[in-house]
Amino acid sequence: MMLRSRSQVKGQEGEENVEVENSSKPIVKREQAQWVMMIPNDVYKSSLVEQSTAERQPTFVKLRHPKSDEGVQFLISPESGTINEIMSFQETKGSWFIDNTVQHDGRLMVATKVDPLFLILPYLHSDRNKQNHLFVQLDQIVTDSDYPQCQRLVDILDHRSICKVCDSKGNEDFKAYRYNEEKTLAWLRSKVERTADYLSTSDVQVLSGQCSGYVKSSKPEAAPKEDCIRYAAGLVADYLHPNISTKMYTDLGIKEETTKRKTKQEKENKEQEPPKKKVKKSSGEPDEDYSKDFKVKQELKPVKMTPAQKRLAKVDKTGMKSLSSFFKKK
Repeated sequence: MMLRSRSQVKGQEGEENVEVENSSKPIVKREQAQWVMMIPNDVYKSSLVEQSTAERQPTFVKLRHPKSDEGVQFLISPESGTINEIMSFQETKGSWFIDNTVQHDGRLMVATKVDPLFLILPYLHSDRNKQNHLFVQLDQIVTDSDYPQCQRLVDILDHRSICKVCDSKGNEDFKAYRYNEEKTLAWLRSKVERTADYLSTSDVQVLSGQCSGYVKSSKPEAAPKEDCIRYAAGLVADYLHPNISTKMYTDLGIKEETTKRKTKQEKENKEQEPPKKKVKKSSGEPDEDYSKDFKVKQELKPVKMTPAQKRLAKVDKTGMKSLSSFFKKK
């Protein structure tokens, strides 16, 4: 679903283009800030619910990324219980035609769904919670002074989902949680295995040489299960804290590939590639010079003479002067 966001720049009297009287400077027309975004249908439908409050409407929030530890834009939808990461794709040159205007910012925003458990794992795995070994309410665990909007993650997580990575105590009115590493590793293993099963039946190239150069083999074949597991683990690790991802790799028994193995695999993939086509020259000249290998023999053809020229050739010219000698200066 396409979503278009606008924020108009207005003057004091509410006019879109602000004009300054008695000024020698040219009038600058400020254009509207607009973006083109693709969002899931469930998020779009939740924004159309008239009875929902403002807090239940889809909202853009800035949260801490679990791997990079930097602020990233997310689209959170409490009504649908989902959270989506905002990805930006931009070409070197491009614009959008929106209604009767041209938007110079040609980026395409895409909202991709993310499991909210990935976003709360760094808070559950923090040194403070691990050292205490206490059961604490979730809203007291997920706190961040730099990104206070992280409290909204508590609203879209249910008890069943949290118990996949935590132990719990309490009743319906009061629930407390404590991080459980064994449960977390089991949950991550199931994530990796399900992703690997999908990769094994899809057209995604998971071999090391093909992935590094985005090369599609001319002879497609089923990738080994080990490569699918390794590739899937890399996808999951993109949303994990480095400490947790290291433990996940150890639990899966995945060892880092050696340089020798990578070089051998890349060589095999290169042999399977079709030969590259020769680039044609735009000037119309031949690709190769074939005139270097052979020489042209010049043969003198006999010149046919007229009857008058034949009689003149038989005349004895001894002592006769040429016609041009009569015109020389004396």
